[in-house]
Amino acid sequence: MNAFIQNLAAHPVLEVIGWSLVHFVWQAIAIAIPVALVLMCMSRRPARFRYLVACSGMGLMAVAPVVTALYVAGSIDPARWAVAGDLSKT
Repeated sequence: MNAFIQNLAAHPVLEVIGWSLVHFVWQAIAIAIPVALVLMCMSRRPARFRYLVACSGMGLMAVAPVVTALYVAGSIDPARWAVAGDLSKT
């Protein structure tokens, strides 16, 4: 069981997920602050415009970790993916 946990901790997928979550913290802040400022400036605009801005921010927040995961996965050495192999063999 211990070998399984060690192999799991060294698996590239876990690294991709971890870095995506770490980067999402600052990415969400970088998206939320401008959206909040725009929404404050739009306080007298119709609700449909404010809703569009808010939904755009949420959409960007949904896309950001996916893009980050693809970028991080592409930067990992392909040999590590091959070596990681099937975790059920341990």
